Amino acid sequence: MRSFDPETSASPSSSVLRLLRPGPGAAAALAAAIAAATALPLAAPQVTRRFVDDAIGGASIRHLTLVALGYLALAVAGQAARMVTAWLAGRLAWDGTNRLRERLTGHALGLDLAFHGRHTPGELIERVDGDVVAVADFVVAFLLDVVASVLLLAGVVVVVFAVDWRIGAALLAYCLIVGYGMARAQRLAVPSAARARAASATLFGTLEERFAGAEDIRANGAGEHTVRRFHQVAAALFRAENRDARIGTTLLAGTSVAFAAGTAVMLALAAWTVETGTLTVGTAVLLFQYTLMVRAPFERLIDQIRQYQAALAGLARIAALLAERPALTPGTRPLPGTGPLGLRVEGVAFSYPDDDEQVLSGIDVTLAPGETLGLVGRTGSGKTTLARLVLRLHDPVEGAVRVGGVDLREADPARCAPGSAWSPRTCSCSRRACATT
Repeated sequence: MRSFDPETSASPSSSVLRLLRPGPGAAAALAAAIAAATALPLAAPQVTRRFVDDAIGGASIRHLTLVALGYLALAVAGQAARMVTAWLAGRLAWDGTNRLRERLTGHALGLDLAFHGRHTPGELIERVDGDVVAVADFVVAFLLDVVASVLLLAGVVVVVFAVDWRIGAALLAYCLIVGYGMARAQRLAVPSAARARAASATLFGTLEERFAGAEDIRANGAGEHTVRRFHQVAAALFRAENRDARIGTTLLAGTSVAFAAGTAVMLALAAWTVETGTLTVGTAVLLFQYTLMVRAPFERLIDQIRQYQAALAGLARIAALLAERPALTPGTRPLPGTGPLGLRVEGVAFSYPDDDEQVLSGIDVTLAPGETLGLVGRTGSGKTTLARLVLRLHDPVEGAVRVGGVDLREADPARCAPGSAWSPRTCSCSRRACATT
């Protein structure tokens, strides 16, 4: 597998964003759906004002029925637009995150065994799947709740300003105060969400390790110790998520109080304008509806703070994984063409990075093309290590491993000899692939 080259590849963060980016056609369709989902709810209170003012003016039942049906049509169309937006956002988010999963999986499989020795499979599964799911959830929520909510808030403020600039100014000031409070509260949610994700990754890694070593645990009577360790890790996750939930609940409760106060102020202003004869009753109802519409976007925005922090932490870990570089860099020489290849192990010695003692020393093996050799020995004698050297999962500290006469440290496994081409389907060089491509 070709390694990730930092000299020729983009930074991990830009690579993640590029994989998540939708195509121009899909982006245009999503933008149109979001625009419709924003504009239709803004038009509905206008129909309500018309209904109230016409009813007070003594309009006929037929006229009021038509106005009510128009309001119903707008409401149904708005819900349909939101459903289309949700479907498009979900589809685009999962398409992008599936591409990200493929990129992460390929990159992780291309890293050397030293990296995998430092990271458990459970931790890598959490990086490749858990963090990507958090990113996908946030992308959908961002398009549905953040972008649409910001557009709806801006539309409400503009419409209210057009109705009465004094009430519009009061609504704008209220939104700015609530927005500032949200920005301040976000700082509390950042560390708690990051700790919860880290504790979750630790729990997954611990479970995977214990399940993989179930036979050794039972053979050595370590079951009680394993359960006690699981309780400790699970308790750490519980505390982290409990603190994260308390912060989120406190923010939501404070926001509810702020919205109740804001609605009361707007109602008082609307009643005052009606008393002074500046606005009609229908316009006062319209302002009340717009004030209620402000609450839902802010609640959605606050609810997304937690997902935003989880996605931000997930993106940071994804970028960190993509920033990892394999210690075994490929060479530049092409592999030989198709057919059996000879193997020659010349004076090979090997020791692990954290151990000065050599586990293999002075190994010489010669195999002709097509010849088969079976390795037999006791556990720990170096059979697996030698096989890993032949597959270039490690490099020898002395000597060389040659396949087809090419030192594996000089070979590029994704580069083929002249007359053949690399086949992604078979992960090998193929003259037939060269002829068909």
